[in-house]
Amino acid sequence: MLDKPSESFSARPDGCAAGRALLDINSLTVAFNKNGRRGVVLDDISVKIPHGKIVGLVGESGCGKTVLGSSIIGLLPERGVEVVSGEINFYSGENGPYAPENLLNLNYHGMKKYRGSKISMIFQEPMSSLNPVYTAGSQIAETIKNKNYNLSKAEITARSIEMLAKAGMPDPARVYDMYPHQLSGGMRQRVVIAIALANNPDLIIADEPTTALDITVSEQILFLLYNIREKFDSSIILITHDLSVVANVCDEVYVMYRGTIVENGPAREIFTSPKNPYTIGLMESLPEAGARGKSLHVIGGNVPSIFTEIKGCKFKDRCHKARPECLEMPPVKNAGNGHYYRCHF
Repeated sequence: MLDKPSESFSARPDGCAAGRALLDINSLTVAFNKNGRRGVVLDDISVKIPHGKIVGLVGESGCGKTVLGSSIIGLLPERGVEVVSGEINFYSGENGPYAPENLLNLNYHGMKKYRGSKISMIFQEPMSSLNPVYTAGSQIAETIKNKNYNLSKAEITARSIEMLAKAGMPDPARVYDMYPHQLSGGMRQRVVIAIALANNPDLIIADEPTTALDITVSEQILFLLYNIREKFDSSIILITHDLSVVANVCDEVYVMYRGTIVENGPAREIFTSPKNPYTIGLMESLPEAGARGKSLHVIGGNVPSIFTEIKGCKFKDRCHKARPECLEMPPVKNAGNGHYYRCHF
């Protein structure tokens, strides 16, 4: 499962020539402008998503994970958002086997050929992701129809029911005619996944897919995502703050803090030998198996606002290892085995 490590999030090798990269984000910087103030949400982000891998994007709420996912699929707000620099190169094969398309250069109509067919997104809240006035089946059928004009209504219906079955839905033919309010949270999430799968995308962005679901249903959804990768050969970006989720299903991990990648590498390396103090703090916040009556580790403070100017390391005000050197941005260091991290120490 962990056979191909990711590359550095600083130096960008020409991985696409070897056919490895599906998505290559280079030095992406995105800022929000509000009431005359400017805040950087993504600060020089570089991420590589290989073919057929599940890549975890981890960090506390407010670190920019969802903004990064929305940037990829072209769903950033039109007003108040500024893409300052960078590229999001997608290797779809549209321009040749190794010729990428920079998604940031596309307008709304240009993104339509990718959105829903080559790139899909599972949104964060299953309870509100579906339109309450349409049946579950009609919402899947709409996605299929938008990309397959030659299919008949009967064929679209059959394919919609098939997608529900592949998403692990019990009695998919009956659920096809049901409305969202008639479905449980886990069933709604399966409908959302069926919509994402409808056109067999190359990349699926799963934004907190287990939010608001109980532990049993959460495990079923995660197992389903793992199987989707195997059956559809799709790459998956799994956005989450839950490290136990990442440990179970991800091949590679990127740890984000306040719009910056602070550590990345194969999941096994990150979990067995974390280097950045923020990553270590997240690991120590996990409950230990069999531990009773023992307080969990807490990272003091909160993620600072994007409108708060920070010089140097963005984690220094919450880091117990902070030193005067942290007033300078730490360099990227190579820990070996495809494992990279930012820290002075």
